[in-house]
Amino acid sequence: MRKYSHFVLLFLIFSWENLVAQPGTLDKNFGNEGITVIPFEGGYARVLSMAIQSDSKIVAAGFFHNGQNLDFALARFGTNGLLDASFGTYGLVTTDFYQGDNSIRSVVIQNDGKIVASGYAYQDTVPNFIIARYNLIKNRLLTDRSIMCLPVPAVFLIHSARKTDEE
Repeated sequence: MRKYSHFVLLFLIFSWENLVAQPGTLDKNFGNEGITVIPFEGGYARVLSMAIQSDSKIVAAGFFHNGQNLDFALARFGTNGLLDASFGTYGLVTTDFYQGDNSIRSVVIQNDGKIVASGYAYQDTVPNFIIARYNLIKNRLLTDRSIMCLPVPAVFLIHSARKTDEE
């Protein structure tokens, strides 16, 4: 019995940090010591909005600068803070509208799981308000015979913000 009580005591000492984590401290079980940093290759990215799916996965949205212009950018993370490789290309999705600057300003998750992003897209020098809805289509068979979800954007509303001479 004595050996058992020493084991319990040692377990409690080494687990104390997890048992009494202070509110407001980083969750060491999330990402790398409580944070996740995702470098986009070939450019830089910014998160401007986030949403939580019903399965507790995290969707971050904003823009990615590809070296020439800004693109809509989405990233999905598991509850552990790591990229969800079943989403897009290794957890990342970018969408370019009109080959101009585009940026997501807000993102929500519909009840059916579809991701709806709103923001702007420049067509030449004209800014446009844009809303895009991403379907999750299972259409890629991986080598291990599992299915990957590929988000496919479906732009369902575009409103031009052109100014007229009368304004």
